[in-house]
Amino acid sequence: MNVCPQPRTYSKRPGCSPKDAAGQASHRPPPHLTQVRSDHGGSVSGGNPFDGNYGSGKTEYEKYLQTHRLLSLQKRPEERLHEDELLFQSVHQVEEIWMKLTIHELGEAVRHFSSDEPTAATRSLGRATQALTIGESSLRLFDTMGPAAYLQIRRGLGRGSGADSPGFRRINQVAPHVWEAFDAMRTRMGADLIEAYRDPTLHPVLLASAEEMLSFDVAMVRFKQSHMAVVQRIIGVDTASLRGNASQAWLQRSAAKRYFPALWEVRATLFADFAGAGAAPRPAAPQGTTSSGPT
Repeated sequence: MNVCPQPRTYSKRPGCSPKDAAGQASHRPPPHLTQVRSDHGGSVSGGNPFDGNYGSGKTEYEKYLQTHRLLSLQKRPEERLHEDELLFQSVHQVEEIWMKLTIHELGEAVRHFSSDEPTAATRSLGRATQALTIGESSLRLFDTMGPAAYLQIRRGLGRGSGADSPGFRRINQVAPHVWEAFDAMRTRMGADLIEAYRDPTLHPVLLASAEEMLSFDVAMVRFKQSHMAVVQRIIGVDTASLRGNASQAWLQRSAAKRYFPALWEVRATLFADFAGAGAAPRPAAPQGTTSSGPT
């Protein structure tokens, strides 16, 4: 029984090699193992034996998820400017899918708040936060890509920028509506936000929604900070974008913004009240030293 793969099939099994038309073992690599080079210079992954199409696209699973279309949205091996371009495209495309889910769940939260269903809204907000967090974690894949790879890939992107992400822009548009719907529900409930935080037993369901909104805010801050870290790792600190603007300054301003500032102000108010009305005084600094920084 022949345990070697059929001709033209790549295998690393010892003693097996591609065979020519006469059935003799050949030491020449099959066509699909030949290294392909881009017109722009640099090797691309055309020599990867596992980089071709797979799946029939005909099973019920594949039809439902449209895997055939999904897996053809990235450049073919011979089209890539660099072997890392699959990573570059995949991460960004997956980011857009996670942001699409995030947008949907934010919309669900608006709908549930508008129907006075805070528990359902909190569940939707939790999903939005998790989707955004997963998207943020995938950015770490860019830590494996060096500047040289990026500069080759960047040729194909032209003057494109992450600031043009339709998902990111849409989240910025939808998030304010989440606050509007929440605040309108709070008003209908006759609840005071500060009092709800001072005494968590007064409106626990409302408080749970507020805290999940804050979690989403934190997740977006982390997403933007991770994005900024990726940019700095690849192109350096304070490097201008190809559009000629200070893109990193924009990223820093964006990361400082909050979708739900009133929820952050609540915390500042509670701490100010605590500090001004009964908090134990801080011990005096030892002679010759200074005391600094909040705790």
